[in-house]
Amino acid sequence: MPVAENLTVKSLSLDLKNFRTIPQSDELHAVRALISVDIDGFWALMESLLTDGYHLTENILVLKERKKLVVKEGNRRIAALKLALGYIREIDIPDNLIKKIDELPADWRNINGSVPCAVFEANEQDEVLKYVALTHAKGEKAGRLDWNAIARARFARDQKGASEPNLDLLECYLMNSRNISAEQAERWAGDYPLTVLTEAVTKIASRLELASSKEFIRHYPKKYKKALDCIMHEVGTGMLTFSVLRNQDSLTRFLEQNAILVTVDTKTNGSGGSEGGAKPDEKGGAGEGSKKSGKRGGGFSTQDPRAVTAWLRDFSKKKNLNKKTKSLVLEAASLKWTPDPGQWLKWISLSREPSTRRSDYAA
Repeated sequence: MPVAENLTVKSLSLDLKNFRTIPQSDELHAVRALISVDIDGFWALMESLLTDGYHLTENILVLKERKKLVVKEGNRRIAALKLALGYIREIDIPDNLIKKIDELPADWRNINGSVPCAVFEANEQDEVLKYVALTHAKGEKAGRLDWNAIARARFARDQKGASEPNLDLLECYLMNSRNISAEQAERWAGDYPLTVLTEAVTKIASRLELASSKEFIRHYPKKYKKALDCIMHEVGTGMLTFSVLRNQDSLTRFLEQNAILVTVDTKTNGSGGSEGGAKPDEKGGAGEGSKKSGKRGGGFSTQDPRAVTAWLRDFSKKKNLNKKTKSLVLEAASLKWTPDPGQWLKWISLSREPSTRRSDYAA
């Protein structure tokens, strides 16, 4: 049974294997990950603590691990208190909260420097995890913030031995892919629409005439890397959603626009083989579909909205684009385009003239 103790915030160690995020190397990275998962929620929690102080009715669950007091429940609260008390300094705190910290009364630090804890012995790990699961894994309202799909899946996999192939796929993607930024990787490790990814992989595997979604993801990243990287990126950015997946025409457009063809040649689609049944060109282009047209726009008619989307994606791959420009181009590619076809032709023709002034691109 746990023992009730009042422990100093400084003596408590954040859980580096918190189910909300992937394992972290130290407390600084753990705090950054917790903030990335829910930025607004974390700073709102910290503001509440600064305004009202710590609620003594809320115990922190602590497990003794290798001479450390590891927080198993209440990591966000302890992280916010450590920032407020100055124990962790390498985090950019919003200006309004810095002002609140500077204006704290003298006794605030003494009162909130210690918190009530329920301390479990090292051999009581299963017991403390049971309490954690009651609060989060089953969606109880008792917690400050319910676990999202990522945290629930990670708990089920790591503690209950459940099979979570889509979570495994996501974590492998975050470590191996080059089509995401460091900020996206950090955020998606703890906050990602995993249920959308699960449906996307299942439905697209079926459209690619594969036996199952497990066949689709089992050999990643050696097989189907280009297709799965695209799917996971579009799910993460919110471009591939349930509404797209559940509409046959929208799903077909998505497959066509991203060169994820209806059939996959599994014999040649290895680590150096083709993706989506199309042989990539020497410059890493989309494959035969692009070669047949010999034009930008993926071979679509200029009357087709897919032409400008394909052209923008092609334009975003230029090596001399800076990050901001590339981001804007990709954002434009994600929009639903409805301009006059003649305007598309103007943009495309202007893009081929290096000397064109920036003002000429205005609609």
